[in-house]
Amino acid sequence: MAGCAPAEAIMGGELARRVVTAVALGGVAAAALYAGGAPFGLFLLVVFALLLWEWAGLTLPDMGGADRALHTGYALALAALIAHVAAPGALGLPTSGDVAIALYLAAGGLAAIALTRLYRRDGAPTAPGGAAYKTAAFLGWLIWLAPALAAAVWLRARFGADALLWPVIVVIASDVGAYFVGRAFRGPKLAPTISPGKTWSGFVGGLVAGVLAGIVLSLALHDGDVALAAAVAFAVACVGVVGDLAQSALKRKARVKDSGGLLPGHGGLFDRLDSHLFGLPVFAAAVWAWGWPL
Repeated sequence: MAGCAPAEAIMGGELARRVVTAVALGGVAAAALYAGGAPFGLFLLVVFALLLWEWAGLTLPDMGGADRALHTGYALALAALIAHVAAPGALGLPTSGDVAIALYLAAGGLAAIALTRLYRRDGAPTAPGGAAYKTAAFLGWLIWLAPALAAAVWLRARFGADALLWPVIVVIASDVGAYFVGRAFRGPKLAPTISPGKTWSGFVGGLVAGVLAGIVLSLALHDGDVALAAAVAFAVACVGVVGDLAQSALKRKARVKDSGGLLPGHGGLFDRLDSHLFGLPVFAAAVWAWGWPL
């Protein structure tokens, strides 16, 4: 038993760092969410810029700092354009069409510079390692990351802070439930070749925690439809696990443990938001289909 003490101390220290980081990040996010307008828009753009920076590191690992910044810059301008179209004014920017034109020109100009530099260095063959292949890999953010951004601004602008808080808390509850249930019961691995730490017991525990959180939120916020809230929470928690596993597979391909080192105890921001990125669009689709509140 004495030999277990160091491991327990390490685990306790890791858990403490995770909790402190999560509370700090959650506090800033909640303040920006309920402030709305420019504070929410600025927070969202900073978060997305960091996500794109980490995404560039995973999809283009041999890229230098200047090229990585150029790719992050044009992708961020395009992301802001997507958010502006999804919910005009949601980022705190004027709703004028001139803003959309400016973002479009900024994205195009930076993209032209970034892709020219990439093609000059690597050529344009479509084989793995060529510039065309790398460009396609990086532009995968349009499918992986952009839908979550559009869902977030649409939900906040159209239905208010509570509508965006709902899926965020469901995913957090699912993550926490999976973490503690998985460590308590262990058992068969969920996807050993992708994420060896995840177990079926943790998966089930996470789903139960996510569904319970959805039901409690639905009743607390607006005395909603319990069955519908449970079904939507179940779907959000399920796709959250898929997002987590997909990100783990991407990191394995890039041969890295974490997407970055920004958050103590969590790794990168992408590591913390991987489940949210898949859960938000699904929740937005449910709200579009059944309305808010659920």
